[in-house]
Formats: sequence, C-alpha cells, structure tokens
Amino acid sequence: MTEQFRKRVRVYLDVDNIVISRHTRLHGKNQVAKDKARNHVSSNPKADAEITTRVHRAMIDVGAVLDCSS
Repeated sequence: MTEQFRKRVRVYLDVDNIVISRHTRLHGKNQVAKDKARNHVSSNPKADAEITTRVHRAMIDVGAVLDCSS
C-alpha cells in the first residue's frame, strides 16, 4: 500500500470534574458546594468576585495538557 496511516488518539476530558477536583485541592473539601450555595443566595458583588477568583484559579489549560500528550 502506498497510503501512509497516521495514528490518531481521541481524548475525552471531563472538564467539570477536573475543575471540581482542582478546586477542592486548592481551596479545601466541600468548598465547591459552599461556593455554589453562597453564589446562589448572594447578591454581594464582593462574594461573587471571591468565588470567581477561586474558580479561575482552579481552571486548567486544556491546550497545555494536549500539547504535553502529543
């Protein structure tokens, strides 16, 4: 055969659980649930900003993960 075959890999990432796991590791057990509850009932912009900051710190760079695995 003259065709060249490239190996392909599919990667499925459960981003929700990755972020929850990292959030827990960074901010403590049950903090995700506390932040969800606090954000749900809060109309305090300062509280919202604190939660947003924690979530952003827990995010991962999916591109970096994929680059590392290639």
